[in-house]
Amino acid sequence: MKKDMLYDIATILVDVANKKRTITYKELSVKLNQEITPLNLGQPIGELSYISHDLGLPLISVLVVNQETRIPGDGFFKLSSELKKINEVDAMIDFQNEAARAYECTEWNRLLEHLSGECIEENVIRYMNLRKKVKKKTLNNKPKYWLIVHDITAYEENPRLLGFSDKIYNAKNIEAKDIIVYYFSKSKAIKGIYEVAEKPWIKEPRWISEHQIEITPIIELENEIDFEKVVPEISLFTNKDRWYSHIQGTNAIRELSDEDYKTIEDYVIECMIQNNESGYAILQEDDNDLINETIEVKINRMKRYQSIVNNLKNKYNNTCQIEGCNFTFKKKNGDYYSEGHHLEPLSENGSQDSSNVVILCPNHHRMFHYANIAIHEQKGNKRKVIINGENYFIIY
Repeated sequence: MKKDMLYDIATILVDVANKKRTITYKELSVKLNQEITPLNLGQPIGELSYISHDLGLPLISVLVVNQETRIPGDGFFKLSSELKKINEVDAMIDFQNEAARAYECTEWNRLLEHLSGECIEENVIRYMNLRKKVKKKTLNNKPKYWLIVHDITAYEENPRLLGFSDKIYNAKNIEAKDIIVYYFSKSKAIKGIYEVAEKPWIKEPRWISEHQIEITPIIELENEIDFEKVVPEISLFTNKDRWYSHIQGTNAIRELSDEDYKTIEDYVIECMIQNNESGYAILQEDDNDLINETIEVKINRMKRYQSIVNNLKNKYNNTCQIEGCNFTFKKKNGDYYSEGHHLEPLSENGSQDSSNVVILCPNHHRMFHYANIAIHEQKGNKRKVIINGENYFIIY
């Protein structure tokens, strides 16, 4: 990364720290006159955190957060884990403390002086080597996400088998366990989100096309929702006005970034809740240990009373129930954000009763999923929870 650009980013982040605020990837990109897209900011802010760490300062990239969750991206937790020699769970738990340290730091001028000084190439090279190491560790078994334009009417005999010709770019790159989002080419309506089957390439004489992708539904929509409404939020389409022509013909299959896929998934889930659709497998608060189950098992085990979750969110004003937290934030649509969590997972026969659900902020929700946790019985209006040896209390 060019030294001047790093300095510009650091100047913005130091100002954010001094104001005791955070900044989203998108907001940071705008302040940089979009010279770097939100998706490409991970590398430079990671470099800055590496330099900050070398200078004995907090990791400055803790101040750059996702717009929806208001917490840093996964790259921050991986980098924090490597630099501090702690596991990623502890890095997740520590991030709020790291943000507090960033707010309280009075020596950010040392970072700016360092960047305005002589060469920082050595630090950048060290960071890039570390980044390659982290990336190598996380590549295994990571699914890719794909956006596909398709006309399902051509495959009425088997709607779980999508066919493509040799001329369609990327078709051969799709593998089992990858995730597909596709919509009808005529109506521009999202059909659903699907997982690619174990044997995605099935050649049968009755199919004209050379390549078939067998799919199983994760989210299959009962009501049509307009894909075009989510296009402005997707970085894949640089020209939003001509997005439709950018994914036709040979470009009918396009790989999605993690962030773009999450944006689409959030949009689909939000629409399904608004439309009162209940027959779907994955909600934002679903249990991660079901990832290897078949879709049918997911649907049967994970149907839940969304009305109970919504009622609890309203009861607690979408704020985290962990004592002393009360975190929430306002989304672009004006609603406040929170996440529901089942104390006893549905996969372990946990009930769908409201007593088994707690409303959490995104950070505490991660802790409940990934940390060592012991949940005690509710006493009065409190329930003791021990997370990595520390006492927390859920307030009812």
